[in-house]
Amino acid sequence: MKEMETDSTPRSGGTARPARKSAARKPAKKTASRKSAAPAARRRTARRSSSSAASLRKLAAEVSKKAAHAGAVVRKEAVRGASSAKEALSKATAASSRVAKKAAQEWNKLDAGKKAGVVAAAVGVVAAAAAAAAGKKR
Repeated sequence: MKEMETDSTPRSGGTARPARKSAARKPAKKTASRKSAAPAARRRTARRSSSSAASLRKLAAEVSKKAAHAGAVVRKEAVRGASSAKEALSKATAASSRVAKKAAQEWNKLDAGKKAGVVAAAVGVVAAAAAAAAGKKR
């Protein structure tokens, strides 16, 4: 038979109990440090054709904003000297040319029906502006 080890702590009743064996601890598993996984590649969805009038308005606003910015840069750089103003002007011209190419590409993507709608919307905008201008002259 196995020998019984006794606890050194006194117990009531005076009976000897076997000492608890310390539970053998398993070494803690190291969690594998996750490498940050690259995000899954997203599928390109088919481009939705936005309303052509809204697209042209957005494009016109973009051109206007870039032109205003370019003008401000040219004025600022003119103070520094003609050479830097010339450089800024060439950069603005290049940017304007890129926007014009983008507009041409957008226009070529449109079908005939949408092109007609865009032209009609543009004519409407011009007519409204002309009417407003005529009203101010009176």
